[in-house]
Amino acid sequence: MRLIKTIYLYVIVFGFLCHLNAQEFNAIENVTFDTKLQNHNITSIEQDGNGFLWIGTNFGLYRYDGYHFISYNIYTKPSLSNNNIRTLKIVDNELWVGTKGGITIINTNTKNAINYKKDTVNPQSIANNYVTKIFKGNQNSLWIGYATNKFSKYLGNHKFQNFKINNVSKLCQVNDIIEVSEDNLILDIIDGNPQVKKIISIQIIGNQTIQKEIYTEDVNSTVIFKSGSNIYSLLKSKLYVYDAATKNFKYHSTFDKNISSYSGLALSDNLSNIFIGTNLSSFYNFNLNDKNTISETFVGKDNTLVNVFFIDKTGLLWVATTDGLYKLKKKHLLFDHYLYKKNGLHTVKMRSIIQDFSGSIYAVGNDSLYHYNPIKKQFENKKWINKIKTTPYALLAYDENNFLVGTQGNGLGIYNKKTNIYDSFYQANKLLPPNTHVLKIYKDLTNVLWLGTANGLYYFNKATDKMYVVLGDENGISYLKNDIIYDIVPFKNDQLWIGSSSGLYHIQINYNVNPISVKVSKIQNILHEIRSILTVKNTLWLATQSNGVFKYKIDTKEIDKITEEDGLVNNTVYSVLPGAKNELWFGTLKGLSRYDTVNKQILNFFEYDGLAGNEFNTSSQLKTKNGILFFGGQNGISSIDPKTIEIKKTNFKLNITNISWYNSDKDSTYFANIDNNNLTTLELPNSNAFVNFEFSLSDYFKPQNNTFKYRLIGLHDDWRMFNKTNILSYTNLPPGDYTLEVMAATNYCLWNEQIISLPIIVNQIFYKKWWFLMSLAVLLLLFLFLFRKYELYHLKELEKLRFRISRDLHDELGSTLTGIAIRSEIIKEKLDSKEKDDFLSDIAKQSREAVDTLSDVVWAIDSRNNALVNLTDRMQDVLFLLLSPLNITFSFKTVDSQNSIYLNQDYRRHVFLIFKEAITNIIKHSNATHVNVTIKKDKYFLILTIHDNGTKVIESNVTLNGNGIKNMKSRAEKIKGILNFSKKKGFTVELMFDYLY
Repeated sequence: MRLIKTIYLYVIVFGFLCHLNAQEFNAIENVTFDTKLQNHNITSIEQDGNGFLWIGTNFGLYRYDGYHFISYNIYTKPSLSNNNIRTLKIVDNELWVGTKGGITIINTNTKNAINYKKDTVNPQSIANNYVTKIFKGNQNSLWIGYATNKFSKYLGNHKFQNFKINNVSKLCQVNDIIEVSEDNLILDIIDGNPQVKKIISIQIIGNQTIQKEIYTEDVNSTVIFKSGSNIYSLLKSKLYVYDAATKNFKYHSTFDKNISSYSGLALSDNLSNIFIGTNLSSFYNFNLNDKNTISETFVGKDNTLVNVFFIDKTGLLWVATTDGLYKLKKKHLLFDHYLYKKNGLHTVKMRSIIQDFSGSIYAVGNDSLYHYNPIKKQFENKKWINKIKTTPYALLAYDENNFLVGTQGNGLGIYNKKTNIYDSFYQANKLLPPNTHVLKIYKDLTNVLWLGTANGLYYFNKATDKMYVVLGDENGISYLKNDIIYDIVPFKNDQLWIGSSSGLYHIQINYNVNPISVKVSKIQNILHEIRSILTVKNTLWLATQSNGVFKYKIDTKEIDKITEEDGLVNNTVYSVLPGAKNELWFGTLKGLSRYDTVNKQILNFFEYDGLAGNEFNTSSQLKTKNGILFFGGQNGISSIDPKTIEIKKTNFKLNITNISWYNSDKDSTYFANIDNNNLTTLELPNSNAFVNFEFSLSDYFKPQNNTFKYRLIGLHDDWRMFNKTNILSYTNLPPGDYTLEVMAATNYCLWNEQIISLPIIVNQIFYKKWWFLMSLAVLLLLFLFLFRKYELYHLKELEKLRFRISRDLHDELGSTLTGIAIRSEIIKEKLDSKEKDDFLSDIAKQSREAVDTLSDVVWAIDSRNNALVNLTDRMQDVLFLLLSPLNITFSFKTVDSQNSIYLNQDYRRHVFLIFKEAITNIIKHSNATHVNVTIKKDKYFLILTIHDNGTKVIESNVTLNGNGIKNMKSRAEKIKGILNFSKKKGFTVELMFDYLY
C-alpha cells in the first residue's frame, strides 16, 4: 500500500499518513496515574461544548481541563444522585449522568442540576434507579437502559416512556443501545446465570414494541458496533453486518487473526478504524477496509478490563479501563528518522552532515562514517578503515574523491571514498598544535582551509604549505585566543563570520598580499556563545548557547531576540537552517522549532512527532540541494521536506477554569462563578492583595506544553507570555476598568484563533469614589453656607446686643446721668449751703444707682451667669442692698435643683429686670415691712412670685428707673411669659415662663 505523506497535526495539515491499516500509537499515557483517580474504574467519558472532559467512575464524576480533576459527588454542589456512575451523555449543554441511584442532569455552563429517580406512583418517571446506558439517537432522541428488563425513551418535560424487554430476566443489564433508524433499536443485553449476551432488535410503534432475539452467545465472545450507516457484529473472529430487512446479521468476512475475550463497548471513528476492548489489559484495532491488519495495544496492569473508548475533538483516543484512564496519540510521524534507538541505549551521536559534489549525503557519528542510501532510505555504515583510531567530528567535501575530517584530539584527517581509508592529513597536522580538536572546517574560494578548533581559529594555505593562527587585537585586547570555534560562515567573497565561545567575530581578508592579511573585529554587543550562524542577505541568524536566537542586522547592528517567551521550545539552540520559503528551523536542547520570519509564528516538534530524539548537536545540520533538511542529534538523524508543510489555525476551546482573589481587609479568599459562554464583568474589591486566573486549552495531548499569552488593557497593551504555566497572577491591582485578553497555543506552539476577553473592574476605595467626593464637596459647600449663615447670624446677634446694651444704658443710666448733669449746673448757680448739700446728696445717690445699673447690664450679658443659681444669688443681693437700709425684712425660697437649670441669656436678663422693677415699686409705692420671694418649678415652667405685706399705695413722683408696670409687661411678653398682679393681703407680682425656651 502506498504511503502518501503530508504532515498532520489536528486541524493543521502537516501532511497526513493516509493509510487504512490498523492504527499504531506512539504516545500512551495513564492520565489518572498519581492523581485522585488512580486505580478508579473509569466507566464513561464525554466532552462538552467548552472542550472539558467529563469522566464517570465508580467513585463519582470528574471534570478534566488538562491540569486538574474537579470532582462531583453526592456531597458537592451540584450533587449527584449516586456516586457509582455507569454512563454519561452530552445533550447540547447538558450532561446526563446515569448512576446506580438514578439520573442527574448537569448544565455544564451554569452547573445547575436536577435529579430523576423512579417514582412508583408516576408511570412517566424512569423505570429503574440503576441506569446502565444513556444513548442519543440521530434525531436527538434519548434512550435509557437499566439493570432490569426495561428501557425508556425521554419525551421531554421530565417525562419518560417505559418499555419492557421480553424473554429476559429482571436481573438483566442493558449493555449498549444502537439505533437502526428512528424508533428501531438493537439492544446489547447481558442476562442469565451464568451470564450470556443477547442481541435483540426492537421496533417501537406507539406504546407497543415488536421484539426479536437475534442471537445469544457467551458474554466475552461477541461485540456489536456501528460504523457509518452499518451495524456490525464481531463474533469469534468473524464479522457480520446487520440486515435491517430481515433483522438478522449476515456473514461479511473472517479475520486471519483470532481475536476474543471482548469486554466493554466497541468504537468506530470516522475513518472506519474500529477499537474493541478486551479483559486482558489490551484492545484490538483494525480498519474495516483492511481487516487483515489487526493490531493489539496493551494498557494497564494484568487483567485490566477495557470499558469504553472515546475520541475527543482533537483526535486523541481515550481508553477507559478498570485501571484508570489512558490517552493515546495515533502514530502519524511528521519526520523521518535514521540511526534512531527507541530505547535510548547505544545511541549514535551525530557530529556532522554534508552533501558532496555529486549530491551524496554523508554523516559522522560516534566513530563511524554513514552514507545515505536514497533507495533504501537509510543511512548505512561505511565501515571505513580508521587508521588513526580517533573519533571524527567535522566533515568537508575536499574534492571529488576525498573528505577532510576534523577529529576529536587528533587534528585533521582525510578520507578517500574509493579506498574507504580514513587517515591523518599530515600536510596540515604537522603544523597544528598536538591534540588539536577540530570542530569546523571551511574551504574558501582560494582553497585556503579555515579550521575552527577548541583552541582558536587557524587557516592553512596549501600553496605556501603554512599554517597560521588567527588572532585579533583591539586596544590591547586579544581576541580568539583559546576560543572554542563552533562555526565558520562566508560572507561575500572576502569576509567570514565566526561563531565562538566568547561571541561573534567578523573577519576581513585581503587576498592581494602574500601571506594574506586578516583583520579581526569583535561584535561588541554580542558576547554570548554562538553555536551556529546562518546568513540571509544582510542579516545573521545566530544560535546561542542559552539565550535563544539572535537576529543581527549587519548594516544597522540592530539585534532582535527569539526566546522561550516567544514560543521557542528552548533557549539552548545548536543549529539553524533555512526552510522552503520564509521560515527557519532551529535545533535545540529540547526539540525542533520552526519560525516563520513573516508572521513571527513558531511551531515546535518533539520525539513523538518522529524526531530522532529531542536533543540536537552543533554543526550537525544540512539543507540538501533539493531542499530536504537534516538535523543530527544525540540519538541519530531527523529529516523533513519543509515544502510539505501547510499551516492552518487551530480552533480549540480556550476556557477560564478558575478565578480567585484574596481580600486583605477580610483575610479571606473568594472564588468567582464562571460561565465561559457568557463571561460577565469581574468586579474586585480595592483590597485585593492578589488575584489568580487559571486557563485551559482543549488540546489534551501535552497540556503542560500548551502556552498562553495575555494583555491587560488599561494596565499594559502589549502581549506577554505566561511563565511556563496556565496561571496568571496579579498583586494589588490598582482601581480602574480593565479588559483581560488571553490567547493560547497548542503543544506545537500553534496559536488558537479564539481570544478570551474578560472585563474587570477594580473598585475604588469608598473615599475616592466619585459619589463620595461629590458628597464631600456638597457637604463642604453646605458647611461653608451654614458657617457663613452662622457668621451672619452671629454678627446680627452682636448688633442686637450692642443695640440692647446702648438702649439699656440709655434707659437705665440716661435719666440718672441727666439728673446728675442738671444738679451739677444748679450747684454752680446756688450758693446756699443747705441747698448745695441736698443737691450733692442727690448726685451721690444717682451716681450709685448708675453704678448699680451698669453692674446689672454687665451681669446680664455675661454667659457664665446662665444657671438659675446665678440668677437667685443676684436676686438675693438686690433684696439685701435695697430692702435692708429701709428696715424691710425679706425671705427667699427657690427650687432644690437650681444648679441643673439653665436659662437663656435674654430670659435671665428680662426675669431679673422684672424682679428688680417689682422690688423698686415696693420700695417707692408700698408701706410694706416684709417681702417674700419664691421660685417654683412646674414641669417645664418656672414661677417667680414677689409678695409684700403693704396695706396702702404711696404716691410718688419719682421712680427708680422710669419704666413701671408697662415695662414689666413688655419684658414678660418678650420671654413669652405670663405676668399677673394681685392686691390681696398686700401686693403680689407673679411671673410664669418656659425655662426650656
